[in-house]
Amino acid sequence: MTQPGLFFDFTPDPKVLIALTHTPMLPLDALCELLDNAIDSFQAAKLTGIRIEKPLISIE
Repeated sequence: MTQPGLFFDFTPDPKVLIALTHTPMLPLDALCELLDNAIDSFQAAKLTGIRIEKPLISIE
């Protein structure tokens, strides 16, 4: 969970979505990459001194 009042909207540009449709990646591989990147972001936050009380990854 992010700090109170701290929210990030990472809605991709439509051009990125078009590019992704032409990327030869299986859906499971894409999901794993998404989760890996999210976990890496928690580690990066920790290294830069940003404290995240209860890390949570929510995919909708």
